[in-house]
Amino acid sequence: MPKKATEKWGRFLISTSLVIWIVDLLTNIFSTLIGKIICGDQYMCPVDGVVCDKSCGFNTDMHLAFVLVIFMVLGIVLLISSKRGVFPIDIKNGEAKG
Repeated sequence: MPKKATEKWGRFLISTSLVIWIVDLLTNIFSTLIGKIICGDQYMCPVDGVVCDKSCGFNTDMHLAFVLVIFMVLGIVLLISSKRGVFPIDIKNGEAKG
């Protein structure tokens, strides 16, 4: 992948994960949507008299945060690898650099 494309994908993944995280932190739109898609009718059913999203057996906020952190780390790796030659072996020729 060319360096420009790698840098663009890195910036895209970092910025997208940050925007989704901030929007979900303020509104819970994405967590609610994920919970409704996965759980269906069981989403937000009372558990021991308390209405919560744990009626599905998991907390959708934590799953969303985990995925966003993975995307952010992937974006950081792509951004760093586009800025400097990370691979010590030239992939096209199979020879060591430097």
